[in-house]
This record gives sequence, C-alpha cells and structure tokens, in this order.
Amino acid sequence: MTYEAFNLDRNPFLEESPEFEQIDREDVEEKLRGYLSDAITAGTPQIIVVLGEYGMGKTFLTRNLVQNIKDGKFLDSAETRSLGVYFRVTTPKLPPNYLAYVYGQVVEGIGRGWFRATMKKIRDESTEGEIGVTRELSVLDSDYRQALCRFGGPVENLAWRYLSAGSLSVSEMRTLKVEGKLTSDDKALSGMLNLLRFVELTGYRAILLFIDELEYIFSVTSTKRLVQVMNTFKDLYDQVSDERRAGNPGASFHFIFASTPSGYHDITETAKGDAPAMQAFQERVFQRVNLRPFSTKETFELVRNRLKVRRLKPDEPDDLHPFDEVTISEVGRVAEGIPRRIIRLCAYALIDAAEREITTLDRTTLRRVLEYYPWAKETVPPTTSP
Repeated sequence: MTYEAFNLDRNPFLEESPEFEQIDREDVEEKLRGYLSDAITAGTPQIIVVLGEYGMGKTFLTRNLVQNIKDGKFLDSAETRSLGVYFRVTTPKLPPNYLAYVYGQVVEGIGRGWFRATMKKIRDESTEGEIGVTRELSVLDSDYRQALCRFGGPVENLAWRYLSAGSLSVSEMRTLKVEGKLTSDDKALSGMLNLLRFVELTGYRAILLFIDELEYIFSVTSTKRLVQVMNTFKDLYDQVSDERRAGNPGASFHFIFASTPSGYHDITETAKGDAPAMQAFQERVFQRVNLRPFSTKETFELVRNRLKVRRLKPDEPDDLHPFDEVTISEVGRVAEGIPRRIIRLCAYALIDAAEREITTLDRTTLRRVLEYYPWAKETVPPTTSP
C-alpha cells in the first residue's frame, strides 16, 4: 500500500521509531531526573513506580529514557553517570530461577559491545599489559574476572554466555577457566555484585533498571510465586544497600517499575494479606509518578510529529495533511487522550483513505474506522461531508 498521495513514504502510525519525539512528558522526565539524581548521589538503591493505563505510553517513555541515558541526554554529570537497562518483568512463562533471569536481562541490556569496548579501554590504558588488567579487576571474583579478560579474544563467545547467565558445558567452562555458571539464583546474586563492582570501576555510579509491564506478573504465576518474585527485588535492594553500608566497592541499582494503576493496586492488596515480603517491598517504594492522558494540544503535537518524520517532501504547507483540525480533535476526544488509541485511530484512518484513494481525511473516515473499536464510547457527530 502506498501513501505517496499524502506526501508520506509510509504510514507513520504503524511503527515505533526513535525518530519520533517524546511528546510532552517533560514533567514526568523532570520528576524522574530529580528523584534519580538524588538517589544516585546518595548511593543507596531506590524504587520508583511509574503508573499509567494501558496505552498511556509507559513503554515508549521507559525505552526512550534508556536511550537518552545511553546518549548522555538524561543524566549527564559525572556525579550521576549511569547505565540504563529496559526489560519486561517476565517472559510468557515465569522463569524458574528468577534472579538469574533478571541478572541475564541486565547484562544483555547493557550489551556485549559495551563489555568489549570497556575491556579494550582498560587494556589500552594498562601500562603493565595483562598483569595490569588483572590488577585493575582485582576487586572481582576470579571467575568473573576470567570471563571479562576473555573479551576481545578467541573465546569471547563463551565469555559472553557466562556473563549473561547462559548455559556452558563442562568442557566450555574448562576452556574459559571458570568453575561454575551464573544460572542459579545464588550464583546470579554473586554475578550482580560483581557487575556493580565492575561498573563502578569504569566510572559509573549506578545501573537504572526500567522494568516494564509489572501488571503481567499476575497472568503468569500464582500469588505464592508473585510474592517470591517481588521478594527477589526486595532482597536485591537490601543486599546492595548492605554492601554500600559496609563500605564495599560497587555501584548501586535503582528500580523503575512501570505498571497500570489496577495492577499496582492488586500488588498493594496482596501486601495487605499474609505476605510480609510484599509489605516490605511496598515500604521500600520511594516515589510514584503518574502518566496523564494527552490534552488536545498534545494530541496535535503527536500527530504532527509523526507526519513530519515520514514526509516525502519536508516543505509540506499543511503540517496536518491529510488530516484536518476537526478530525484530530475528534480523534483525541474519542481516544480519551490515550496515546496508543490516538496512534491506532490515525493509522487505520490513513489505511482507509489509501484504500479508497481519497486524499483528505475527515469525520466520515473516522466514523468508518471507529466501527472496529469497542472502546469508542461515543460516535463522531454526523457530518455533511460526502
């Protein structure tokens, strides 16, 4: 299907891309920047919860923040220099060794390239060759140090599998010169602490964990396992806090959970029952941040930005073309300001117009599209448009 008639190279509402700007979440970003800056400077772990209904933009926000952290656009001072990692709270089937799952997600989120580049930098700066590298990494456990020292060499694949909590055979462990794997929760905890020490060695103060879709944990496990999962984060929080209080080397973890209000409410209700671990987790939550629906102005900004990115000719005189102001106002109203709904309505409106080979979209187009959406509580008012 072609969208050239609309001066578009593709349908900009059918994709997610870092080219699309974050629309008016500056207030939320500023709150998170302030909370996290304070936490990183203090050096103790913190838990923050971002709340928003389905489609409110939690995933886009958290992914965007991780990218901004990577690009040095979110926390750019030496006192708050951090690594950002995004992952979902669970897979469709809850992993049996949950801490090992979390550890693996953190390492993979940081990325193999970062480990390779970091080890190359350490080698380049060493005046004593590999002896100097080993001395630089002396705060790490032997196995962890051995794996890191294999980066840039012929067995880097094995080293990466070890560091990311992958499976290794006995012969592969012998080749790598390690005595165990990080696939159990106990070993993964050791891996976490070693990772934090290594991260601090390289000049970072913290690892920020953006953990999405907290509400889905209820759909993949029992209440008992849910308590165990949340207890995993509580124990990790406590372990890192204890390390800091003891004066041991290492960066800090900070947890930013994203959830629907109803999902978080269910967790809160569980904490009120016979679940002391859940209550303990709740008591460690530092701040809660709410995502609100888009205003009409923000809806227009969202649509304009997406259209602008995919223009064939950037000098389009009408920045809403092929939509008009009345139609976008109706889109925002019917979608109740929920970004995902706004994007979905615009996507299908463009598809409808392309299929019918019409060059402008109005409320007639919108009424046809709304037939597919049961959440549209109100219909678009009648229009005399043909």
